[in-house]
Amino acid sequence: MASLTLDPRLACTNPTRLTARIISLAVSAARPIFQGTAEETDDDPVQSVCGLRPGSPSRQSTEPAIEGLTGTWEVSLFYSVEAPPSSTQMVIDRVEDGIVTGSFYGTPFASVSRASEHDGIVAFTAVTRDGTGNYVHSGRLEDGVIEGQTLSEGRGFLMLWRAERPDEGARD
Repeated sequence: MASLTLDPRLACTNPTRLTARIISLAVSAARPIFQGTAEETDDDPVQSVCGLRPGSPSRQSTEPAIEGLTGTWEVSLFYSVEAPPSSTQMVIDRVEDGIVTGSFYGTPFASVSRASEHDGIVAFTAVTRDGTGNYVHSGRLEDGVIEGQTLSEGRGFLMLWRAERPDEGARD
């Protein structure tokens, strides 16, 4: 049986590239198992099992577009593992030319707030400020949920959070 060897230098690389490399290695290792099992098509059985097709994007087109960020979000803040999450609202008013406008915890986003989409992945970062300093918020939208984190420079913490729409009618 073939073994998979992963270059340890890849451990510090982009997670998407690392995942693609792992899939590539797995496909190469599994190819002999599937040889001769393809029906009379040009499909590679290993790629079919993995949901990949030559020349197609690695993610399905059902992934949310960058505009999917807009709207009101209920945010669960996970400040401490010993305590239940607290909650707040995040409002993303609009995303235009990669610039995000809105608010987090009732504080408006600074002008440096940005969003990006690549290969079906939607991500954003926003900065808010208070008397203690900057708060850098970032998140990734997937399946209608934003998984994110907030770094407080002034208060010295990194907090994980999850945002969901209060209901489908709340979307702007």
